[in-house]
Amino acid sequence: MFKQIKIMLVIVTALLIGGCAAMSELLGLAGEANDSALVTAEVTICRAASIGSVIRRYDTKEKAEAWAELCAREDDGARIIVNGEPRVE
Repeated sequence: MFKQIKIMLVIVTALLIGGCAAMSELLGLAGEANDSALVTAEVTICRAASIGSVIRRYDTKEKAEAWAELCAREDDGARIIVNGEPRVE
């Protein structure tokens, strides 16, 4: 009886250790998928959306400034014009 319990404990321990390793790998893959989804969302918001949809969605000063903060990056050539003047950071 005692020998059977020891064997079962060894098996359960092995399964738990293997399960932790698999969970770690799954979390890593989930993180990569979420990173990719975030990049896709940023491209959609900043580059793929029509100007009309951006104006309708970000229709307050606060929302427009948040959009501009996210999307107006000098490194990718984006320029935001506010009241006919280039926005200066």
